[in-house]
Amino acid sequence: MNTMILNNAGTGLRPVAEPLSVALGGLARHPRTLDQAIQDAVDAMSDAALTPPDADATWPAAQARAVLALLVRSYAEQIYDSATVASLVASEPDFPWPWWEALPDAFALSHFRAVNRAALQHCLTAALRFQVAEKISAGEVTRINLPRLAEEARRRITMAAFADSLEPTAA
Repeated sequence: MNTMILNNAGTGLRPVAEPLSVALGGLARHPRTLDQAIQDAVDAMSDAALTPPDADATWPAAQARAVLALLVRSYAEQIYDSATVASLVASEPDFPWPWWEALPDAFALSHFRAVNRAALQHCLTAALRFQVAEKISAGEVTRINLPRLAEEARRRITMAAFADSLEPTAA
């Protein structure tokens, strides 16, 4: 479905800059997959809340959102090592990255994690909440404990930092 909003000075309409899930308000879909849940959480973040992985990026907000979604997905799947995540990105043909810019390396990913910890924490908690909701649907658990999910998200981010600290640094 293509949607076009025209800016007509007489109507007070303006182009919509928000992500589609935000612009739709109450009409937003409920995620059916982990990737949709992650994308919804990433879309809900404001551009001002994110620091791009590369200060000279042509599309800094798009880069920040792509890396945020990548790290949330990796940590939700318990993949913590930035070098492993970077190699997964390099082998993923559908990773949303401008072709003219270099893919993020392990250093860029770990730096992004450090400067965007709050956004990462928020989105990872949303991803974990989706995973628990799936377990509730399957009858494996009975309720969602939000403080516990927030703590688990913090633990996974800390595990990623620890995993990166074990990597030898380039000399």
